[in-house]
Amino acid sequence: MLAAAVTRDLPGATLATLPAGGLHLWVRLPSGVDDAVLTSAARQRGVAVSAGSRYFATEPPAAHLRIGFAATAGLGELTEGVRRLGAALADLGPGQE
Repeated sequence: MLAAAVTRDLPGATLATLPAGGLHLWVRLPSGVDDAVLTSAARQRGVAVSAGSRYFATEPPAAHLRIGFAATAGLGELTEGVRRLGAALADLGPGQE
């Protein structure tokens, strides 16, 4: 399950809710992580995610990712994407978070 991969491979990240349906998972990133920096690092690893801060127009900025799962990718591809995302998160050095 994709939510299990997020919990396993993105330490410090949280899922506020598990959607009963929909197209995306919203992941809150650990404190101090810049969602735009992580999004860029993920793309360098072949993973396309969206920085969540641009979706919160009236709320205070918070580091979130929007992970889409409605594409034709299978569960194996999605979990590999989360694994790569976790590697990108781990590779962020101090000062880039």
